[in-house]
Amino acid sequence: MRALTIVGVGLVCAAATLSGQHSDQIEWGAYGTFTRFDKLYGLPDRTGGGIRFGYFISDHIGVEAESNWLGPSTTTGRASYLFHTGSLSLVLNLPLGNRAMFYALGGVARVDYGTTYPYNFAENGLGGGGGLRLMFSDRWGLRLDGRAFFDPKKSLLTGSTSTHLIASAGLSYMGGLPRTGTYVARGGERDYQWYWGAEGGVILVKTNAQTSTVEPIVGGHWLITKHRTSLLVSYEGSFFIDSVRAIIEDPASTASSAGPGFRDVTFSRLRRLSFGLVAHPAQRRIEPFVGGGFAIMQIINPAVDCSSCTTNSEAFAAQGLAQNAASKAFAWVLGGLQINYSRRLNVFGQYIITSSSQGFLLNGNTHTLQGGVRYSLGSAREDVTGPR
Repeated sequence: MRALTIVGVGLVCAAATLSGQHSDQIEWGAYGTFTRFDKLYGLPDRTGGGIRFGYFISDHIGVEAESNWLGPSTTTGRASYLFHTGSLSLVLNLPLGNRAMFYALGGVARVDYGTTYPYNFAENGLGGGGGLRLMFSDRWGLRLDGRAFFDPKKSLLTGSTSTHLIASAGLSYMGGLPRTGTYVARGGERDYQWYWGAEGGVILVKTNAQTSTVEPIVGGHWLITKHRTSLLVSYEGSFFIDSVRAIIEDPASTASSAGPGFRDVTFSRLRRLSFGLVAHPAQRRIEPFVGGGFAIMQIINPAVDCSSCTTNSEAFAAQGLAQNAASKAFAWVLGGLQINYSRRLNVFGQYIITSSSQGFLLNGNTHTLQGGVRYSLGSAREDVTGPR
């Protein structure tokens, strides 16, 4: 009887320990939101919803991305749409017993107010807050969350800094690969592997004549690994759902949507060729990665509105100005998560931001959210196995 009691106590303790283990787990969630905007903006309080995706790097540290949608406002000229707000955060998790967990988080955030003047702009700032995670089981839980968005720059609307508050409540699911029976990388076995991959997702672009639009983007890449670093080469193309309009300067123009001295340009295709380095700081079943490099982006076949052109030479000159503004070089930074199913096969999700460039048809930074798969076709080097 004493032995059975000891075994029973041991099993209970083990179960309690397991319920608190979250390292390598992925968290999905859906929730409802209540947003209170800075009072200087004159915007009504808004209800909405959102989704989140998180990864536990360890039992206490994680990363998390959120994307929210706010319901259309009843106030004229203040509509909203998908990806209205979003954030990327580092999360500190503090267990409160076996079924509860307090967390604090902080990172970067973005708010896009819509497409109608004077709210046709977006803000990039800082986001932070905290909340409580109450687990019903080892997989399902309830999350109660409070956050603040702060933009330290002066707002285009009010001329001062802005602060918005967001409260949310919703369900959370803990998933991920099981702790046993799955691939775990062994030291050096992924060195010098040549991965071929494909990715797809959405890219957020805007011009000096239009606010941000979300467009599809697909492509392929090579990834050559060396333990914790790799070389990345990728080629991607975007086919816009609707044509996008931009404005360029042309002293010879007598009429445009912006008046004399400008030309209207429309386009619907974009391609990007990227080179860079990627770091894999943790060799795990689910591992984070970060990287950076340079890219060449090109707008394909920009069309100039030359209805006011009086000669062929004027039309050719206007088209030349559009072509000059259609291709530029950029710096980029990426971050993401990779799930390793075997030494050769893995799937991944990533976020890419590019720098801005003066004189380009696209205005400001571009933001890309993608998912994809890659497979190693073998070694990227030929080892010497015998005397020459």
